[in-house]
Amino acid sequence: MAIAAIVVAACSGERSSTDTPAPGAVPAALGAATVARVGDLSIERSLLIAVARAQHVSADVALQRLIDDALLAEAARKHNPDTRNGEAAVLARALILRLKSVALAKGPFTDEEIAVPLAGYWLELDRPEKRTLVHALIKKEVAGGAELARALQKELAAANGPDEAKSEAAFSERAKQFKVKPAVHVEKFAIVSDGRVAAPGGGSVLDAFTKGAFDVPAVFGTSDVVETEYGWHVIRVLAREPEHRATREEKIARMMPDLVGNRVRGLQEELLQRLRASTTIAVLATDSDLLLPR
Repeated sequence: MAIAAIVVAACSGERSSTDTPAPGAVPAALGAATVARVGDLSIERSLLIAVARAQHVSADVALQRLIDDALLAEAARKHNPDTRNGEAAVLARALILRLKSVALAKGPFTDEEIAVPLAGYWLELDRPEKRTLVHALIKKEVAGGAELARALQKELAAANGPDEAKSEAAFSERAKQFKVKPAVHVEKFAIVSDGRVAAPGGGSVLDAFTKGAFDVPAVFGTSDVVETEYGWHVIRVLAREPEHRATREEKIARMMPDLVGNRVRGLQEELLQRLRASTTIAVLATDSDLLLPR
């Protein structure tokens, strides 16, 4: 049996049961798609059927529950200002999910799209040869620094060990014992062959330092003295890893949230531009007033 009702009602108080007839319901023919209206809200047949099946109730009980929900929602919007904000947030999230499905339907990601987030994933997905180093620095302000650095290099080249830990320890201990003021600066880190520090947000080193580190022919080898604007360096190579270039499929799988997010942001901005153009927006406070206590 088809159900057709139009509801014209104001919220005048709480109802004790959701299964009792709604006051003010007037039967009317609303067409095949719409089974009821509550104010400006239409209740569609598909929603009624879904509720009835999910809650295992008859169609008239499901309809009454949908009407009650609509009445209570309108009461909440009228009497609680926060309700509209919460409702807007939920609807905005629902729209983002819709935009996500549209983004995925646009087809395979292009090389240009992959390149955008790849800058943040280069270390694990697109890395040149990597070397782990420990270096000793005689600072530029040290008088006779160049000559002292040559003496330091000879001592450090002789201080070595059979594995990474022992080689680093021998190098570091000997460098710290070298008598100079200010003291020799000792530091361990990793770089790749284009000079980037192999750490998120790690920056890069000077070209001369990179060349000196990658001129060392073997692991546990020690560089000649390398001069930069900071002073004179002696570098020990502790470990070496070949370059790593992930496949296109591996990159997409790892960066999928960023790739989809970038597409969604593009679609969202297009939509916002159209909405801004068609809507009058008036901000009735200055930026310095917006966060003032009320």
